[in-house]
This record gives sequence, structure tokens and C-alpha cells, in this order.
Amino acid sequence: MKTYRLFSGTNSDLLQAAIVIHRIATEDFSHFEGFSSKFNQEFLDEFQSKIDTISRLETHSNVLTQQVTKTKSVKEALQNAQKIYRKAKLYAELAFMDEETSILKAFSKGYLDARKSQAKMIVFLDELHRTIQQHYTKLIDANLGGMPKDFPEIILNVRETLQQANTIQEDFINTKKTASQERLQALNECYKHMMMYNSAAQIIFEHNSAKRKMYSYKHRTSKTRAKETGKGLVAANSYKTVAQIPYESNRSIQFENLGDVPLLFVLISEKSPNDASSLAGNRVNLETKSQTNQSMQWLNASLNANEPSKLVVYNPSSNIEGKFSVTFL
Repeated sequence: MKTYRLFSGTNSDLLQAAIVIHRIATEDFSHFEGFSSKFNQEFLDEFQSKIDTISRLETHSNVLTQQVTKTKSVKEALQNAQKIYRKAKLYAELAFMDEETSILKAFSKGYLDARKSQAKMIVFLDELHRTIQQHYTKLIDANLGGMPKDFPEIILNVRETLQQANTIQEDFINTKKTASQERLQALNECYKHMMMYNSAAQIIFEHNSAKRKMYSYKHRTSKTRAKETGKGLVAANSYKTVAQIPYESNRSIQFENLGDVPLLFVLISEKSPNDASSLAGNRVNLETKSQTNQSMQWLNASLNANEPSKLVVYNPSSNIEGKFSVTFL
């Protein structure tokens, strides 16, 4: 299951808010512990640990810097491969200027597709190396191609460099995806811990409005919001959590049934169980190969702003797997 942001605002907004809430919660420790034994010293220390974890996370700018460096390495390796091809083509033209054009075409076959793709260029260099080996005698003839005798080796070296650069970049991209999910999970955990203090404070300080306002998550707002899309499968006669996301009454969700059985979608509190009781309220009944949009408010008007919620899908079929896609608009 893909992890979604449970909070609005930036990572920095969350970190700064958590630091402030931890500080004032420390000052109000006796009030919280008096309200519930859950808010003991261990719970407060755990909150600090989660803050420390997200503050140590690698920043987005550092990740981008690494990405630029690795992309540059691949680009340089690809440019070297293009240069090698141009040299090979010239040696071939010199050696076979009076021969059939089909021989010259063999040296360029596949290059147009390969010149902008490192993966295709690796395959092309293999083919180019084989072609050169087939015509090696004429290519190295001083009166014909005049190609250096070690040129085939140079091609293999360039190919190896491109292969390594491509592998390093792919590994980094895969690592970055994993790290991004781990980073988001850590941020979500810190947010949930902070919100437990904020929620409890609304009761503990019910006669102190100034104090209640201190226990709130403030963040910068943005006019634009990125769409988040997730696709998945749901087993027959099963419930599945599609996503966990903070409740925003004015936000809409696009549902699409990609499979061969009808599906039901509901939006409920993160604490609610995934069972038949969740189907009691409003729900999206989506027939096969169909699509619809609904607002979070229509799906569940009882949730509070930014309350952790989850989107659940139910497949009522007894024997057919369901397939779906959801987009948070």
C-alpha cells in the first residue's frame, strides 16, 4: 500500500510545529499526565525521538543534488558513446566508400533510436562492436579505414562505463523511492503523535482558549495541490485500506473501477475497523469499467479538519479479484 501524507503543509512546517508542541507539552506535563496515564514521561520522550528522527532526515535539496550528479554521469557517458559511433562511422566510410551501401548501413543500424537512451545505446554498442569485428581487416588497413587496432576495445570500455553509470542511476532512483516512503512514514508518525497532544489539550484546557490555540497545527497554505494517484487490487470478499490521508472537506476524490466486479468505497476515521460497520454511511458504489468523483465531505461529514482518515475499498464478489484506481484531486 502506498503511503500518503497525513498532514498538510511542508515537512519543515510539521517539524517546527512538533518542536513547539513538544516544548509546551513538557511545560504542561502534569496536566496531561493527570488527564491520562498514557501521557507519561515515556510517551513524551517518544515524541522527542520522533522529532529527532525527522530532523535528521536527508533534505530534499540534498537528494536533488545527488540526482543531478548521477544524471550528469549518465549524460557524459552517453555523449562519449555518441562520439565513438561517429568515429566508427567515419572509419567505415573510408574503408567501404566503393562498396555496397548495405555494409555502411550495418554500422548505423539502430543508432537513431539509441542516441538518446542509455539502455538502447548499450545494446547498440554491442552490435557496433560485432560489426567492426566482422570487417576488422579492412577497417585497420592503413590504405582504407586506418582505424586503430585497439578501437574495438575502446568501444567495450565506453560500453562498460555507460553500463555502470546507468546501473548507478537506476539504483539511486530505486533507493530514493524507498527512502521517500520511509521518510513519509516517519513524518506521519510524528504528526499523529503531535495530534494526540493537540486533541487532548482541547479537553484539558477547555476553559483556557489561549492555551487551546497554542495546541494547534499551523502551516502555510498553497493555492496549488499536487494530485496523488494510487492503483491496486482487492481480493474477493475483502476490505482493503487504499490510503491514509488527512480529512479535507473541500477535497475531492476520483474513483475508477478497472476490473470486472463492482466495488464499494468509504472514507472513515483511521481508528475505525475495516468491516461491514464501515459501510453504514455514504459510500461510492462503482460498477465495472466506470468512474466517478466525490468530495470528502459527501463521503463523511462527521470527520474533523485534518483528522487522520482512511479510504477503504470493499470487494463483495465471492471469487473475483477487484482492480481500482483513486486520485486525490
